[in-house]
Amino acid sequence: MHILITGAAGFLGQRLAKHLLQNPALKTLTLADIAPPPIPKGDNHQDKKIYGLQADLTDPQAVQALVSSDITAVYHLAA
Repeated sequence: MHILITGAAGFLGQRLAKHLLQNPALKTLTLADIAPPPIPKGDNHQDKKIYGLQADLTDPQAVQALVSSDITAVYHLAA
């Protein structure tokens, strides 16, 4: 399972990321925000790929770079 969270640097994005990282089915988590999103600390995600990307969602090229065919779900928390 590959999940993308937009607005991932914010309060809700960080809490959601920590919660999702506890799911054993999660393989890849992409965190995106206008400011570089921090990777949640902890040892519950050693076997997962986690990417923190700075991206402006008003830029079509940035959005195109974020979205891929292997994404299972998107949590859009950017405001």
